[in-house]
Amino acid sequence: MKFQYKPKKVTAVQWKGWPHKIKGVLVHITYSQLGMINGEEVYVDNWVVTEDGQQRVYSDWQFRQIFEKVK
Repeated sequence: MKFQYKPKKVTAVQWKGWPHKIKGVLVHITYSQLGMINGEEVYVDNWVVTEDGQQRVYSDWQFRQIFEKVK
């Protein structure tokens, strides 16, 4: 028999650049048009994913390869 992992639900918000605000995203220390979260740069259209209380940043391409929208 074959099995697959059950999909895990996460919360994700696509960042649209300033003045769009996402909890935890700060102004980049060098480039004011970028954001920063947990030491990672956040570019426009990146996704900020919250999973198990941790936030990670994914490019739009990475996000679409890993996650699917819940119906």
